[in-house]
Amino acid sequence: MTDQEIIFFKEGNYEVNFEDLNPAIEFDLLQDLEYVSSYLEMALKSDNENLTKAACAIYFNFIEKRRLETYLNQLIINPNHRSHQRLVKHLQDDLKYPSSVPFIREVLESGFDYLQYSSSEEGVIAKWFSHALNSIGTEDAISLMKEYSKSSNIQIQYEMAYRLAKGQHLSTMGLSKPSLVLEYFEVREEKLPTKGMFFIGHEKNDIITFYAAFNKNIANDAVKNQKFNRGFNFKRMTWIKPGFMWMMHRSGWALKENQENILAISIKKSDVLKILNEAVLSSYSASEYKNEEEWKHRLMVSNVRIQWDPDHNEWGGKLERKAIQIGLKGETLLKFNSEYIQRIEDITEFVELQRVQRFGSSPRQLLVPKERIVEFDKNYHIIGQNRTIREKIKQLIKRK
Repeated sequence: MTDQEIIFFKEGNYEVNFEDLNPAIEFDLLQDLEYVSSYLEMALKSDNENLTKAACAIYFNFIEKRRLETYLNQLIINPNHRSHQRLVKHLQDDLKYPSSVPFIREVLESGFDYLQYSSSEEGVIAKWFSHALNSIGTEDAISLMKEYSKSSNIQIQYEMAYRLAKGQHLSTMGLSKPSLVLEYFEVREEKLPTKGMFFIGHEKNDIITFYAAFNKNIANDAVKNQKFNRGFNFKRMTWIKPGFMWMMHRSGWALKENQENILAISIKKSDVLKILNEAVLSSYSASEYKNEEEWKHRLMVSNVRIQWDPDHNEWGGKLERKAIQIGLKGETLLKFNSEYIQRIEDITEFVELQRVQRFGSSPRQLLVPKERIVEFDKNYHIIGQNRTIREKIKQLIKRK
């Protein structure tokens, strides 16, 4: 078969018209499976834009489209036409071919440059394919959505995560429930102050949980041995955070490089107090030190740093409330690793699920560790904490 056999078709907003060819073609021939299959195969192999456009028109005119499954998949990844959106919509609404999943993967891997002919943003294009995968609904389709819900492309990440949440596929994501006490995010926020500087964390049976993010190798080794060893750098300062949402902001919900695994580290409250007693603020504060010379001296001899930073909501927006993070180095870091750690748990699967759950229809779907203001000794003052709010803490504690 040659391209002389293809004449004229109108498809969507464009026309396929070969002026030097025969002016007509028998409509009945367009319903002949052998003829149509032969043409589609020829057109797709030719890498010719006009022939491929005609192939799309023939495909849409063919009544028994399910008999053209192979060619639909090839048309989806072929750049020589402008019917991708209609093809994917057709796949989503009617056909739902499991065989299309590898071809959708190929599109996601190759990028969307050749699909942006209609000025569609990447998020719009990603939406086409998220709908199609959701409709196909097989294990492979859902796994592909899960994989690209971690995409470095924020628009692809958003669309795939949103479709996972809306499609109620989250139970298929292999969640391992952490040992932490959990509650809904909005309930947590109702129980916490909106302003001020507080040590807020997960406390259970006088054990406080801290979070830290590492690459997979360091995290796996730490969980296996219940202490840090292989790949861990004891010569640099390690920062731990008692605030889950601050950790999510810092690690990009476990998407940032070398922060793909989130560890929950359990420390006795009494040992946390020992760490705090060594602490020096990472920046000078006139209310805490007599002068800068005193601060610099303490900074030089101390192995513990405290830093107060804005806490964050589920989308990374800054809150007026300040969260604490603690930096450890030297002998204190070694003691932390060998004596203070009670348990190390990898909660990455839980984090991945909640990262997607943010896109659900209700904020009540987002689960987070139960965190409240942590009280130490009655009159204990954490370095850098605003002394004027100490009396308010007792009232806030009652809201537990």
